[in-house]
Amino acid sequence: MNGSFFWRFSALTICLLSVACVQNSTVVRVRKDGKGEVFVRYGFSPQLVSMMKTGAMPGGVGGQAGGKALDPTAPDEAMLREQAAAMGEGVRFLGAQKETTKAGWEGFVAVYGFDDINKLQVKPGDSNQINQVMGQETEGADTRSPLTFTLADGTLKIHIPAEINDPEAIAKEMAQSQGGEEKMLPDQLDAALPMMASMMAGLRMGVFVRIDGDIAETNASHVDGLLLTISDADIGEMIKDPAFIKVMKTSMGSEKPDPAEVQKMMADLQAANGFKIETKPEVLVRFK
Repeated sequence: MNGSFFWRFSALTICLLSVACVQNSTVVRVRKDGKGEVFVRYGFSPQLVSMMKTGAMPGGVGGQAGGKALDPTAPDEAMLREQAAAMGEGVRFLGAQKETTKAGWEGFVAVYGFDDINKLQVKPGDSNQINQVMGQETEGADTRSPLTFTLADGTLKIHIPAEINDPEAIAKEMAQSQGGEEKMLPDQLDAALPMMASMMAGLRMGVFVRIDGDIAETNASHVDGLLLTISDADIGEMIKDPAFIKVMKTSMGSEKPDPAEVQKMMADLQAANGFKIETKPEVLVRFK
């Protein structure tokens, strides 16, 4: 599912994601000298792990029914080293560790190191990386703009991709994504919600920046101590909120939304439980 994760609200896309039952988060930790680490977490529901280990993945979710058995919780270091190279010059794979949450979700955290954050680039919710981890087919080249950084004179600039929060870019992407997909009509959504809510429990994706030091000043929209939220979508919570359902129905009923319509949907979505997104095109952080 290339394109901006948060704005492709066709029912088919959401249902496919819910079957996958994946948690994915990326945390960029940076110090005042420009060095740091990237932590990429992958979590898989017990149901998904069971299906993949027995080769019983349902057809249409990145592959075909009855595929090869695979353990998605076992890190493939060769693949993770390739993903490090895609993050920019000098980014290196440091290691991976398996994890299990209190809810029984299994997965691992991959850690990457960098010496110059000016050369780092991160693509939020990269579906190709998730598909690779799950042993599924990729979806072709990911043409989205990456999250990039500029650090100079003790001030960090975080450049937010237009696909995340720019109404014009999002409207263009939504229009391009409409064709060729089976779509659920808005009036069919209410009947499907109970099943979707059950299937999406635990589904979450997010991108964060953690400052390893002290912050003197920042204009970030969402700050918790030293943690800045670039995007955070807890779909399991969002699907229970009427504000999110309203946005889904509006999106389903609009073939080619214009930037003004997208701006309205963005405003409505900001009120939904479980959803945070950075609204500024550039975030500034001044180190102490």
